[in-house]
Amino acid sequence: MKRLVGILVLSFVGVGCGGAPPEQTGETEEAARVCPFLVPFCPAECKLVGGCPQRCHCPQGFIQCGDNNVCNPQQTCCVGQPFPVPTCIDGTICPISRREYKTDINYLGQRDREKLAADLLKFKLATYRYKPGVSDGESHLGFIIDDVAPSPAVAPTGSHVDLYGYTTMAVAALQQQSLEIAQMQKEIAALRAELARASRR
Repeated sequence: MKRLVGILVLSFVGVGCGGAPPEQTGETEEAARVCPFLVPFCPAECKLVGGCPQRCHCPQGFIQCGDNNVCNPQQTCCVGQPFPVPTCIDGTICPISRREYKTDINYLGQRDREKLAADLLKFKLATYRYKPGVSDGESHLGFIIDDVAPSPAVAPTGSHVDLYGYTTMAVAALQQQSLEIAQMQKEIAALRAELARASRR
């Protein structure tokens, strides 16, 4: 059984990093027993480094995309709809927005836009830093998921921001404000016309 697990792990290493499996030894069998399922899959240009768990070490331009993906320089790491987990996509645009990839399309009406705009205006904006070990130590600007969830701006998992949903809420707010401004301009024009008529009497 040890030998079988060791062969499986070494096979994953060879496939994930583009090289042939190293010659099997007692040491590699023991490593497979201790850490049998934590060998990541990484592009052929990368190599596995470290102990258990191992990680992909890639040339400059490659980026980590979630826990299990590494994107090459020609790809973009897409997070949020329609992808349940971070996904590498060829090119610079994500998510996929063409009609051919979607179903159950329902366009928003004015009441929908009004609600999204009202919800967005309630977002409490904040500056913050991530805790040590989570991300960089720089100051960031945004909102706290706990303050707004559930919301179209939060991914279904509740663990990260859905940037597509968040941006669409902002667009809905802009559209609603544009309609309100147009209505006010119309009313102002009508008042000016009424005043002009009154002044000529």
